[in-house]
Amino acid sequence: MKLGTEDRKKTYIAVALFALAVLAVFYELWPSSSDPTVVAPPPVASSTPASGAKGKRPAQVFSKFDPSLRTDLLKGSEEIAYQGSGRDIFHAQAEPPKDIEKVGEVRTNHGTPPPPVATNPPIPLKFYGFASSNNKKQIFLAQGEDIFVAREGDIVKGRYKVVHVNPNNVEIQDVLSNYSQQIPLTLPNS
Repeated sequence: MKLGTEDRKKTYIAVALFALAVLAVFYELWPSSSDPTVVAPPPVASSTPASGAKGKRPAQVFSKFDPSLRTDLLKGSEEIAYQGSGRDIFHAQAEPPKDIEKVGEVRTNHGTPPPPVATNPPIPLKFYGFASSNNKKQIFLAQGEDIFVAREGDIVKGRYKVVHVNPNNVEIQDVLSNYSQQIPLTLPNS
């Protein structure tokens, strides 16, 4: 039976490499006595006011691994009243300036003209056609090359509601700004 030890030079090199690998593993895993682990004392809460400000709470430093519940800090946060900026987080558009909302007010600042009155932009939908079946009126509206089919009460493009279809026009309401506009029932010029 042969063990592969016929070439003694290769066997010695393999044994030496194995011994170096074992020594490297022991060196990495064995704790070193020359590198003592330093344990820092836990931070202590400071009771001095931060930068000498009057009426401010004292600056407190706590360990980030402190598992105790600090009810005194929770009570302090309960006393704080939220004061928002007045921004509406549900609409992407900015609020109109406060001066424009007051339409009837006129300034008298020695010749300064009154601010321009805010007007709603026209609804970009145009009449394209209509259909009627079983007393249900359908209206075809176009914006550019897009054609939309709607009935009374339907919302087109997620913004424009078809309020009422009359014999001569259709009433469309912009549901975001609550602005209504009547679009005449005339065919577009091709």
